[in-house]
Amino acid sequence: MGSETKGGMAIEYDESLDALVAIVSGPRDLEKAKADWVRLFAAFESSDTNKLLLDARLGEFDHDLEDWIAFTRELAEPVTGKCVALVIRPEVRDFGVVARLSAEAGWNELRFFYEVEEARYRLRAGVNYA
Repeated sequence: MGSETKGGMAIEYDESLDALVAIVSGPRDLEKAKADWVRLFAAFESSDTNKLLLDARLGEFDHDLEDWIAFTRELAEPVTGKCVALVIRPEVRDFGVVARLSAEAGWNELRFFYEVEEARYRLRAGVNYA
């Protein structure tokens, strides 16, 4: 993985997972996230994968839950047919629940994890996380 500046998203393709790996860091707001998702959509197009390991453990999320619901719905709206493994810190579990509900409303499969190795294992195992 490349180095990342504060408040951004590093995106790379991981051949061993056949998935994009995105690492979020620093303070997050809607404008930064929108710009990052535009880059992420372009990466999906160029890599021809539908899988994403989104590691948000280094992200700083200080919004109330209602703001996060609107935030994730807006970001998830154009995303369909993706398999996402979201890695978060336990203290932002509510964000993971909201992200999962928003993503799955758009015909995606999203599961959240606290450990990156578990998320990687599940992506390698295939789309079915069960």
